[in-house]
Amino acid sequence: MISFAFFIKDAKKLIYSQITFSSRPVTFGVPNTVIFKYNVSKSNADSVFIQQSWDPKRRFKVDKNKHEYTSTYYMPGYYRAKLILNDSIVREHDILIESKDWMGMLHRESIPIYLPEKTVNHGDWVGIKESDLKNEQLDNQKEVPTLILTHVSKKFNVSSENFALKLELQNTANHYNNPCKQASIMLLGTEGVITIPLSTPGCVGELKLRIGEKVVDGMTNDLSTFSTDFKKPVQISCISKSKSIKIDLNGTKIYEDRFAKSIGKIVGARVSFQGTG
Repeated sequence: MISFAFFIKDAKKLIYSQITFSSRPVTFGVPNTVIFKYNVSKSNADSVFIQQSWDPKRRFKVDKNKHEYTSTYYMPGYYRAKLILNDSIVREHDILIESKDWMGMLHRESIPIYLPEKTVNHGDWVGIKESDLKNEQLDNQKEVPTLILTHVSKKFNVSSENFALKLELQNTANHYNNPCKQASIMLLGTEGVITIPLSTPGCVGELKLRIGEKVVDGMTNDLSTFSTDFKKPVQISCISKSKSIKIDLNGTKIYEDRFAKSIGKIVGARVSFQGTG
């Protein structure tokens, strides 16, 4: 005869008081080490974490009995740092990592490759040519790089409830290993983002449109109006007014909807290309 007995232990209730959490960047621009100061000594937490932003992959375990932790930010942006006890967020605050001007980088999972200013800023346009990739000794025949152009500054301070964005862009990569030619425009707000995706027609199922908290996934929604062949530059406009938002591609409306919850103040932009642009 065999008998089993199971005992379920009640989860320990999290108790804390007099928690402190602050930070300061050590310099301007990127890369930028941010020094976090925290005090969680008056808590019964088993584990303590500091998370750089919304991305849980950027969550790091820290010593409960210490009071400082440093973390390096490699991308300009507006971040919401979090202090987490066990699995509960107990404190949050904003971190703004600015850039002097438009800057370019090639995405890497750990540390991006920063591009020289002269290869990015061409006076009346910003971007990178395929010949510049060769100068940087990057083989885009083996791997399609992701180019990021970004500018973040508290001087922008534009209300997302009333703005008009107009820009011209082109994905210029023409290789057999880059059939989708994806590109995206991201507006960085203090309370969220707006992301406008583009691709060739056959790849629209991979796109995701984000308007603040609303996400429109190309897998479950028809985003074919966000397609283009990029044989020539395209014009994108995004207008927010009277709690509604409208997006045009080459003068044709491709999206319009309510925009009841804004993304706060717009403090920057990030334009990404699968390839060059």
